[in-house]
Amino acid sequence: MPNLLRANGVRFFVWSNDHDPPHVRAEYAGRVARWFFRR
Repeated sequence: MPNLLRANGVRFFVWSNDHDPPHVRAEYAGRVARWFFRR
């Protein structure tokens, strides 16, 4: 399961990387990191 979640996070991060400005990407990365640390 962690592998699948990691793959999902990477895919969403890459999609975000293509479409969002850096500050949005940074906020998303922080949100994902907090979610991973919470679990």
